[in-house]
Amino acid sequence: MVIFSFILTIFCIIVIIEYGIIEINKKGGEMLKYCKFISSGLLCFSLITVASSETKADYFTDYNTTVMDTVLRDNIFNFDLFSRSRSYSLPVIKNNLIQSNMEELEYSAELLSYKKNSYNYLIFYSLDNNNIPNEIFRIQLKNSGAGKIVDKSLLKLFVPNSRIIMNVMSYEIDNKGNIENLEYSKSSQIYFTKKNINLVVTEGKKEVVNRTIELRNSPKDDKVSVLPYEIEQYYRPNKYYSYTKAKIVVDGKETSLENLEVPYLAKKIEVQLSQDKDYWNNVKIEYPSEFKKNNKEFLIKQGVSFGNFIKENEIKDITSNDSSYDFSGYYLDDKEVSNSQVLGNNIKIEAKYNTKILLDNGITKKEVTLLTGQKLSEIDTKFFDREKYHVDSYTILNAKDNSKINEIKDLSEVSIDNSIIVKANYKENTNTIKIRQDDYNKRFGKVDDSIKDKDIEWPETKKIGELLAELRKKIKPSSGYEVLFRSNKKVISDDDYITAETVLEIYFKKVDSEWVTVKFVGRGIDKFLSDGQEVLVGSRIDSMINLPTATGVTEQEFLGWQANSDYLMAGENSENIRVSKNKLLQTNELGAVVTEKGKDIEFTAVYRKLFNVEFEKTFEGNINLSKGTSNILRVDEFNNIGDATKNNKIIVAPKSGYSLSHFIANKTVKVNMGKGTKEIFVGQKIEENDLYNIVPTSDLKITPVFKLSVIPSTLEEMIENNKIKTVDDALDLKFESTENIKKILGPLYYLR
Repeated sequence: MVIFSFILTIFCIIVIIEYGIIEINKKGGEMLKYCKFISSGLLCFSLITVASSETKADYFTDYNTTVMDTVLRDNIFNFDLFSRSRSYSLPVIKNNLIQSNMEELEYSAELLSYKKNSYNYLIFYSLDNNNIPNEIFRIQLKNSGAGKIVDKSLLKLFVPNSRIIMNVMSYEIDNKGNIENLEYSKSSQIYFTKKNINLVVTEGKKEVVNRTIELRNSPKDDKVSVLPYEIEQYYRPNKYYSYTKAKIVVDGKETSLENLEVPYLAKKIEVQLSQDKDYWNNVKIEYPSEFKKNNKEFLIKQGVSFGNFIKENEIKDITSNDSSYDFSGYYLDDKEVSNSQVLGNNIKIEAKYNTKILLDNGITKKEVTLLTGQKLSEIDTKFFDREKYHVDSYTILNAKDNSKINEIKDLSEVSIDNSIIVKANYKENTNTIKIRQDDYNKRFGKVDDSIKDKDIEWPETKKIGELLAELRKKIKPSSGYEVLFRSNKKVISDDDYITAETVLEIYFKKVDSEWVTVKFVGRGIDKFLSDGQEVLVGSRIDSMINLPTATGVTEQEFLGWQANSDYLMAGENSENIRVSKNKLLQTNELGAVVTEKGKDIEFTAVYRKLFNVEFEKTFEGNINLSKGTSNILRVDEFNNIGDATKNNKIIVAPKSGYSLSHFIANKTVKVNMGKGTKEIFVGQKIEENDLYNIVPTSDLKITPVFKLSVIPSTLEEMIENNKIKTVDDALDLKFESTENIKKILGPLYYLR
């Protein structure tokens, strides 16, 4: 205790010096400032000395009690005496985890914090396949040192195939109940539980063992050594199979049984036992060509019968999807094999089928059946007998796709392997085919000189399609045409037979789908243009047809040609440009239009529209036109009423005592103001100055509105006022003034 008192005294001195409580060079008055502090320190020292007989050095001698519980009290100090930089020992598991029934787990762990308000926990984790730790459970540490876990419910959590690590966690709880100063130690080393793995042993395709086994060796470097007997003890093979040269596959990766090491995380060991070739025979099953993909070689145990061979290898009869092949049986040396027959070594077993053979004499066909391996000569050849004909040869065809296999003279040359067609070839009379061409039709294609006006001998029983195919190779129709062969204007097909001397005409026929019709319609357009002309797809229309030279109607201004749908035009660099149907083409632009497949083009002449402006007659007066007796003025769609009065003047004829006030229209009209437009709605006043600035968009009816007037209305008064000199002037509407007539009188002229 004396030693501890001495240490505490030294500690107090260090604190005083560290914090500058006593300075030697200070003035004497300043030392009095700290007398109370020194007195308090000495008092604490005395108290500790008195209590020395009851204090134990538990921190150094006993891990069951903390420093805070013995030496220190909350009402004196509340901080850790020891530096956090002290050496820390990681938690350790002392006993072996690789045991079947673990009764207890011994460990050693050190507290991470010794503060009274701290909590320490030892946490156990398992590592997954990606080395990510997952907590298993945790226990609270009360003290540093050794400990045991005997709780069966916790020990059961250490399951096989687990990698275990530990660390210590600590945290503190302040006076307010808040958690602070959370810390974790570094992780311990990795510990391994017992290793279980799936063992599969196979004999060929047969699985003889499939079980979970326990490996006895302890893991090292994340691997477990496996001794041969650990695998071989579960199965003893017979003489036909051996562990020697067996194929070992661990999780899909082949390895050797010698010095076998499996990764601790491995899941499956597969042992593919090797065959002892001294006790096996080589047997081959061979199928006809139609089923040759099923040909297979087998290693079978010596002394095995054919029936057991079929059963053990799960050999099933191969059947056809159609009726051409009917399975007959298995044959060895042309004799059917019985189930009891013992199979020898290096033998070939043939699977034979009753195979359909189609006989063709050129007129009728007949089906017969032969066993694969039989000769064609075993059929009844009377079917091929024909009066005045003899068989020159036989053509053998594949019945599946009619492809030619070969041509034979003697039926004994062929052994049956698959379903075939036997076609007899006869010597017979032939007919002359004269190849000709119409002079006019020649211009629509080219014919090689080698076949022009050529005569060919052709047998009656042979389809002409073969000849036509050869002729087509030497004939090239022009674009938009196809070649046909005709006889007496009738088209000859490839399946036709020639039974008499025939003139075979080469005929170039227009392909309708490769042509489109181009029309130009409008009043006064030539009929042959409006009826339409044919143009080859993809061509400029000026390369093949006549284009309009006139626009038709002359009393209306021609604006352009409008198509019935969008179309293509030839552009620069041989690129075609898509043009909207709304665009108006001028006549000189039509030639660049390019045709498209399936799209007839119709261009319609578009003219400027004329609208009727009708002046209504009223009781108070009328509006007349200088030309004709009609009160309807024709106005161009792009002009105003004033423009239309240049050649057809408006004359106002009010009754006596009335004068023109304004006009009204039956529709809303737009008035051109020079810098924009204004709308005058139905029934609203239209002043004289606005009337001739109206731009019609449809037919209009305008009604003049008259009012009682005191203005002189006689012609004499008008003459006196020099507005109109004579009656003739009034009628001719001619004035001496060179000033614009609209500026003098406006567009309206008055007769009183």
